[in-house]
Amino acid sequence: MKSSLGYILVETLITVTILAVGLTLVLNALGSEIHALRISKNYIHAGLLLEEKLAQIEKDREIDINLPIREEGSFPDEYKNFTWRIEKSIIKDTNLIEVKVTIEWKETFTESKRDLSATIFLPKKSS
Repeated sequence: MKSSLGYILVETLITVTILAVGLTLVLNALGSEIHALRISKNYIHAGLLLEEKLAQIEKDREIDINLPIREEGSFPDEYKNFTWRIEKSIIKDTNLIEVKVTIEWKETFTESKRDLSATIFLPKKSS
């Protein structure tokens, strides 16, 4: 009888150990998935903000030739972790302007960024 009770105790300890290790692995996997989702969400938001900034620049095509070469700013409260930077350069002897838009944001321990470049046609101003 005593040996059978000791055997049950050993079985119980092994079972609890296996369950604890298994549960730890499952919780780590869930934590990794949540972190990956957060990173993906930020990349999606950055892509949308990039397109929005570029569309805003294209909408304001009647840009003065003496435009600011570099502009920086941040977004409203909903996207307070995101900042933007626009760099513009005129392509000589053309009505084209090269625009590079960069969106940067802070993750938990790192900074990330996405950028997008476009060439925009500037119509000649009518006098």
